[in-house]
Amino acid sequence: MAIAMHDAVKIAKTQAQQLFEGQDTAHLMLEEVDFDEAKQAWLVTLGYDSHHVVKITKVPEETAAPFGSEPFQSFGGETIEEKRPRIYKMFQIDASDGRLISMKMRDV
Repeated sequence: MAIAMHDAVKIAKTQAQQLFEGQDTAHLMLEEVDFDEAKQAWLVTLGYDSHHVVKITKVPEETAAPFGSEPFQSFGGETIEEKRPRIYKMFQIDASDGRLISMKMRDV
């Protein structure tokens, strides 16, 4: 009996919760689903917010180093945004029995 797409997504979410138990996976969401005909497997991509915060700093133009000058001059500036990058994991689910075959990082 073949596993439907909806069931493959449920399996991937359940596996993610078990594999990442005790880890921060804020805003775990379905990102993408595809079917690999050659492997007869569902490829389910789930994304979640990283626990690492990235700070983006605005650099005033007058302090930026022009091309060809000494790099890493005194920059200054104010933090204008903090964000948590998304992390994407791709779960390969066997379409015949719902077994988790693999879980890999997914670059976007």
